[in-house]
Amino acid sequence: MKESKYEFLLFLDIDGVLRADNGRDQIITESCLKILHRIINERKARVVITSTWKEAFTKKELERKLRLPIHAICNDLEDNYQDSSYRRYREVKAYLNQHAPGSNHWLALDDKGKHYPPKANVHFTIDKSVGLTEHDYRAINGIASKTSDSETTDKIKDLLGLSNREIQILIERSGGEVNGYITKIIRKEIENMPPIIDSDIDEGMADLESELRNMQLKR
Repeated sequence: MKESKYEFLLFLDIDGVLRADNGRDQIITESCLKILHRIINERKARVVITSTWKEAFTKKELERKLRLPIHAICNDLEDNYQDSSYRRYREVKAYLNQHAPGSNHWLALDDKGKHYPPKANVHFTIDKSVGLTEHDYRAINGIASKTSDSETTDKIKDLLGLSNREIQILIERSGGEVNGYITKIIRKEIENMPPIIDSDIDEGMADLESELRNMQLKR
């Protein structure tokens, strides 16, 4: 089943993220789990498991341990790569290519740099012997916000049929923020309502539409 390219996916490792990597048994750290739940609730994220725990537990067992619904399990790669570097990243990209092609609205949580290349959408726990902390939470929000900005731009492009250049001009003229009536249209799309421009949209709509027409004529 294809997912919306606007779906926010969270690719989740467990050891060193939710379980403090201190040599103890497979016990989830409660404080780390609470931070994860905050991230998921605030971002309305769907969780995809990348952790090796997928080899030891079923999806239902993991849901009980994490006390949250798991959207999917990221499959292991069956390839002939001799180099194991960034293998987990390749697994994530294979999942995205199959289920959410073209999407950049994802974030991975992991504790090992060898799993992902530089500048990937990933946050490595600051201290894997502790797991997720408030410091991680703030850093994760920064990364997730960038993917949300990209999502907003994509929605405007799709709903209004604008080019990248027109989007750039539009955002610059609105002081870096999306115009109110466009925000309303996007909100309707998120709520699975048709993006209708109707009489209750503010009076600035006509001027903005005129600007858009002028930009299209100048292309």
